[in-house]
Amino acid sequence: MKKLSYLLVLAMCLFVVSACSNQGGSGSSDKVQLKLNMEPGQVFKSRVSTDQDIVTSAMGMDVTVKQSMEFFTKMEVESVAEGGEPDATNPMAMGMAPMVNKSFTMILSERGEVVDIQGFDKLLEAVEESMGVDMSGQPGLDAESMKKTMQSSMVMFPEVLVGEGDSWGAESETAGQYALSMQTTYEVEKVEADKIYLNVDGTLESAEGAEIPGGMGEMEMEGTQGGTLVLDRKSGMPTSGELIQDVEGEVSAMGMSMPMTINSKITMGTYD
Repeated sequence: MKKLSYLLVLAMCLFVVSACSNQGGSGSSDKVQLKLNMEPGQVFKSRVSTDQDIVTSAMGMDVTVKQSMEFFTKMEVESVAEGGEPDATNPMAMGMAPMVNKSFTMILSERGEVVDIQGFDKLLEAVEESMGVDMSGQPGLDAESMKKTMQSSMVMFPEVLVGEGDSWGAESETAGQYALSMQTTYEVEKVEADKIYLNVDGTLESAEGAEIPGGMGEMEMEGTQGGTLVLDRKSGMPTSGELIQDVEGEVSAMGMSMPMTINSKITMGTYD
């Protein structure tokens, strides 16, 4: 299992994926065993940019909100067992600022399964102390919920060897008030000496009982996501990727029902 200490440079990045070990030759007809293959002391830095257009309709009028976010995450391999600064004037950044340079530990299996989350309670205590608020009992803010959320952002690898054209499926869900259930299919597009190219295709929908954050109403959303991931063949970590999510549904609050669409472009890379 792999033990990673996640240093949150801007906020907890929920788009961490994994890759494959360096097995087989270098030709395009390779069959490879997908698994994490990291070494103690290795450091991986990821940058995830999200651009969203959120459109709600009420009383015959459309309201569009454009939102852009960028997350920088530093991941350091702590051990292997056998088997950016926020803008202080931005209200959202001010809420995330207490998380900067705080860490928790995530224990992973070779297949990308999140086995355990450790130290997340200490991170929340630091946030509570900095902001002067009590976050206990809030949906999604506990180690078990974080374990589920981090799992939803990982690639669960198949046990068998795969090559170009092979595919496998995975199911996951996020925790919290606005929980999502996701069905994802991964297909190996190309195998190179040092990289693996994956096509990603899937659906997502609101989990039963999903609510607007703050308990102000309910949300029923569903949609699709698709894109590509480029994976480092040796270490089992991502180098780049792009996903497009198109979600639509309704928000019910204060006796009113409002249609909503959310179109997102998620771009992932690395940083120095």
